[in-house]
Amino acid sequence: MLGRKYELILGKPVTFTQGVLLPAPPTTFNNNLSLEDQLRTTDGTLLVISQHHLDFKISKNTKGDLASATFTLYNPSPDTLAYLNSKSKQAISVVFKCGYEDNYAVAFVGTVSKTMHVDEGIEQYIRFICVDGEVQTKEAYTNRTFRKGTPITQVLNDLFSDMKLSYGKILIPDEHNKPIKKNIVVSGKTSEQLKWIVEDLQSDFYISDGKLNIIPKFEAPKGSTQSVHDISSDSGMIGSPVPLDTGTDTKQDSPKNITQKTVKSLLLPFIKIGDIVTLTSIYNQPDNLTPTSDVYKVIAVQHTGNYEGEDWTTTLDIESTTGYRIAT
Repeated sequence: MLGRKYELILGKPVTFTQGVLLPAPPTTFNNNLSLEDQLRTTDGTLLVISQHHLDFKISKNTKGDLASATFTLYNPSPDTLAYLNSKSKQAISVVFKCGYEDNYAVAFVGTVSKTMHVDEGIEQYIRFICVDGEVQTKEAYTNRTFRKGTPITQVLNDLFSDMKLSYGKILIPDEHNKPIKKNIVVSGKTSEQLKWIVEDLQSDFYISDGKLNIIPKFEAPKGSTQSVHDISSDSGMIGSPVPLDTGTDTKQDSPKNITQKTVKSLLLPFIKIGDIVTLTSIYNQPDNLTPTSDVYKVIAVQHTGNYEGEDWTTTLDIESTTGYRIAT
């Protein structure tokens, strides 16, 4: 691997009414302009921070919790402090890219929720607590009626348009991708309404990098026999995988042969929630210690790093696809 690299971009304040939407047919999902695109194309000043002492912790999962990121910038310049103080009461947008010179990707997109400036004399730092989709989750409300026979994709499209966010992975299980069987009234916070509708679809709903996502529970998408990423000692895996300690995280009605593990690696910023990975390891193997490869789905991601320290890692919670249904 080449040297570490990151870019923290702060800029355009996000307000709920500004959502950029494109018209879409009633039964298809459109790829709206993302927050990153809006930030990159906006008029006005951006604050771009790189090659400065910074540490970060980013957490994402498929369980409906909003992704969060904490950035700590040490000994910021007067210009940086002035810029942030001028926007202290606004939800300014954040795009964070990190990795290595030869392996560099967006790891977080969201808005600044809280800022703390600490001056300890010799050293001072400013800490940003950021959340993905916080503005839309708090502000978006829906009040709609859908008649019997309305395609479920249209129901979801309408609620997505109320959220004013772009789309990531939208995978509806075939057995649920049908018209609704009765009239329904959807009223309340849009994010909460989406959660109960998606739960009925036996799927997970989450926001990742400023995009709405729906992925089926316990189902492998088409082509999943070829994983997106390989996790192994050759690719930077640290230590061995361990069983995921979740208590009751896996529902009782899940397939019994599904296993969950936690694996740590050198920083992998390009891995997203819902990605399919191959884990190659000698973990839990017979005495001959022959590595085996198994296919897993990523259900949680945590990136941590210190630009001038030792930590520059990714921790993945993964779920075996053995026992999964295969999408047709």
